[in-house]
Amino acid sequence: MKQSFKTVSIDTLKENVELKEFYQQQSIDELTASIKAHGQKSPIHITESGVILDGYRRVAAIQNLGSTEAYAVVHPDEPSVYLRMLFNQYRKKTPGDEVSEVKAYYKLYPKKQGCKTKNGEPYNREKNIEVAVGYRWKGDLIKMVETIIEKDFEDNFLMKQIVQNKFNVEPTFEYISKWKDIDITNNYGYTDKLLKGEISITDINKFIKDRHFFENKYQDTFVIPEKAKSYHIDCIELGNIDSLIKTVDTIFTSIPYYLLRNYENGDLNQIGHEESKYEFCERIANYFLSLIPLLKDSSNVMINVGETYDDGIGLGIPELLKETIERITGLIYKDKIVWSKANPKPQNENVKRPINNVEYILWFVVNPKKAKYNLLTYSDGTEKVEISNGAKDVDKDGKVWDNNKSLSKPYKKIYTHLQEQQIREIIFAKTGKNHDVYKICQEAHPAIMSPVLPVVPILMTTDEGDVVLDPFSGTNVVGRMTCLLNRKALSGELSKKYFNIGCEMLEQSVADFDNVSFSKIKEIFQPTRVFEKHEFNDGSIIFNEDNIDVLKTLPDNSIDSIVTDPPYGLSMLNKEWDVTIPQKNVWDECMRVLKPGGHLLSFGSPRTYHKMTSNIEASGFEIRDQLMWVFGQGFPKSHDIGNGQGTSLKPAHEPIVLARKPLSEGTVSANVLKWGTGAINIEDCRIDDHAIISKNEDNNLINADSIIVNETSHGRFPANLFLDEYAANLLDNQSGLVNTGHWPITKTSGYGSYGGGKNNYISAGTKDNIKSGASKFFYCPKASKKDKDLDIVNNTHPTVKPTLLMQYLIRLITPKNGVCLDIYFGSGTTGKASIMEGFKFIGIEKEKEYYDISVQRCEHHLSSKQDSSIKIAA
Repeated sequence: MKQSFKTVSIDTLKENVELKEFYQQQSIDELTASIKAHGQKSPIHITESGVILDGYRRVAAIQNLGSTEAYAVVHPDEPSVYLRMLFNQYRKKTPGDEVSEVKAYYKLYPKKQGCKTKNGEPYNREKNIEVAVGYRWKGDLIKMVETIIEKDFEDNFLMKQIVQNKFNVEPTFEYISKWKDIDITNNYGYTDKLLKGEISITDINKFIKDRHFFENKYQDTFVIPEKAKSYHIDCIELGNIDSLIKTVDTIFTSIPYYLLRNYENGDLNQIGHEESKYEFCERIANYFLSLIPLLKDSSNVMINVGETYDDGIGLGIPELLKETIERITGLIYKDKIVWSKANPKPQNENVKRPINNVEYILWFVVNPKKAKYNLLTYSDGTEKVEISNGAKDVDKDGKVWDNNKSLSKPYKKIYTHLQEQQIREIIFAKTGKNHDVYKICQEAHPAIMSPVLPVVPILMTTDEGDVVLDPFSGTNVVGRMTCLLNRKALSGELSKKYFNIGCEMLEQSVADFDNVSFSKIKEIFQPTRVFEKHEFNDGSIIFNEDNIDVLKTLPDNSIDSIVTDPPYGLSMLNKEWDVTIPQKNVWDECMRVLKPGGHLLSFGSPRTYHKMTSNIEASGFEIRDQLMWVFGQGFPKSHDIGNGQGTSLKPAHEPIVLARKPLSEGTVSANVLKWGTGAINIEDCRIDDHAIISKNEDNNLINADSIIVNETSHGRFPANLFLDEYAANLLDNQSGLVNTGHWPITKTSGYGSYGGGKNNYISAGTKDNIKSGASKFFYCPKASKKDKDLDIVNNTHPTVKPTLLMQYLIRLITPKNGVCLDIYFGSGTTGKASIMEGFKFIGIEKEKEYYDISVQRCEHHLSSKQDSSIKIAA
């Protein structure tokens, strides 16, 4: 039924409250004057039953003029807000009107699950609302606006600000969904300020977040497993925590200074406000006495302290404190390091004297004979480290960039600081605003430590993984540097405010840790110390150290071959050592120590092999081949998500990259003559058991009885494919008997197919065509319990490679009397295989558990060396 036009009696019209109040009431004075002068120009809109759809202001104006009739358009439709909005597209609208329209569109397109439109298309609520609001908001913003509408104040304050473009949707959504209730519940008062227009929507989020952070984010004990631990505690109580006994390698801290600061820790009897300097020093000494149970015999204690002046007269605090600590704690004074500040600030005193530009680090040890100390000496290398903002040699996807060595931002400070040092009894470090702290809180600690002051002391007295304690941690500058230097941070702080800031610092430092940049930092100095190692009577060695540290001590061109099974970067069994693949700096060192022409074999995972190989190639290696070890016993690691679907395939192979250091001589032959390296040992690795495989008639499977060995075979040419027992049987079962054979090296004559038309041509000879299975490759099952030497040692390593396979690989690329290097030694299978093959080896294994296992296995097999020649099936 079409709309019609007619004159209606106003008395017969009906009001709809929802429609009448949909738009905010406006003055009708101007409209009344217009109708009086020119008559009713625009009709009102009504339904057939007389309900007013639109024109409430016109009706009121006509009534004011005393008229009883109005010109109307009659619609067959039922009354609806949508029609009301349709008739008011060009209305001058208030912010409240705009909000009403937005809310109406959300009601017009309700939430539906699995519905379709009339034409059969899927119902897309968000897309419909996008169109309705004229694409003012799209995508996730549509859902955010709905949340704001649902949780807005009664007068739609937030939505009014949004439609007027005063507030952005994202911060408003953050406030309404996250911070509004917290602010009101805790009576912070920021919401009142927002409603009064005193603060912006962006500011309120920050203010409430910071306030809530300081009051609630961290409990009194904060832990990042294997990285950091912090206690909201008086540090004198740290010594009573049993789990910390004998765990600390170094204490580095800056104590409260005498008569200089108010540390806002809520303690009326603050350290530094004692009646005399003697009381102050005794109190400090007793704090360190309480920490003695936490120290090892090898521990160092380093205390940053400055002088205090009274009317320009120094009180001798550093010297007095040194004597007091010695007397009360029993710690042995070792030395005093001077901290030279390039931009010192004068103390607040009206006395003419030079500005003091030094502070001191008092250095104590528990046992002078056992105290750990790394002599830091600079590299004399010529390669310059370029400082840049965040660039790395290898990006997150494993892509290698051809650029100079570079450092991520947190390590720029460390590098610059180390470059300023001369490793004497003076540390050069600037004072000034510590931006790492002020990014967290603008109202931070009154005496924040220089961000790089702890660098040299930590490097001199600890190794990676050691525990560094700061008992007066403040905002945890020491903890942050400890984590960036790959040590474990331990701290205590009495002030809740500073404790919370310090916990945030620890979280950020763990996130900022960058092993690539850290490795480059380590390249500019060499800590001189004795490595933990086990030497064998044949000259082989296993190191219990980080491989990059040991590699740096090995001479150039000293290793004949490298065979290794590195981490795959898959976090296997949540092992920390399997988080990342070896980075380029590791392969750089391998390139340096390997003889020219020397080969490298490295296992990889199908998922991360490409990244590892790219890193190897980026270090200068030539990629010669990819070997493939195929096996049938892989354990599926797929997660069942229902409906017959999973998340991954069953692993059935591991790729092995074969790489070679470039030759130093013009030909392979000349290189072999000079270095012994450059070629592959083909003859020693031929598959020398020629077998004919047949099927078992009963079960149609391959079994040991079906192998017929031809002892006279010269052996097949080594292939780049290795099969385990299960995979070989499956392959032969599928293929049945096939023509096969090999090409023995021989001298031929005439014009045979391999003679090339020449007489007496030395070639591969004539192929021996016989019947055999399809598995004409190296045969090697996965490591058995016996192979893991469980009768000798409890071998807990999760990824033990079969000795048979490792023997074959070592024999393939290692020249006679050569030395084979494995930089990820694990439980020592490479060493065991080298012993059986008659080679010397160098193994490097960082994990103490696996190092101990490898030593026992290798010692056993070296002392009971026996013939263990490879069994090769066709």
